[in-house]
Amino acid sequence: MHERAVTMGRIATILQARGDLDGSLRIRREEELPVYERLGNVRYLLFGRWNLAATLLHRGRQEDREEDRAFLLRRSTRPGG
Repeated sequence: MHERAVTMGRIATILQARGDLDGSLRIRREEELPVYERLGNVRYLLFGRWNLAATLLHRGRQEDREEDRAFLLRRSTRPGG
């Protein structure tokens, strides 16, 4: 499961580089981050959230700002994190 999430994150990065920001966001939201959350992998979850936030900033839509802020400020899902 972890390896697939890492691969999907790489695909999202490629889509972002090609300008497909919506596709990149979809993969990060639906396929990458949920796996890291289920596994409790805080390190990869933080990197994934950072990448998602960076994509939202790059897209530059006004309606993305609140979601972007939430991802950057969200605490880890593990106790004490």
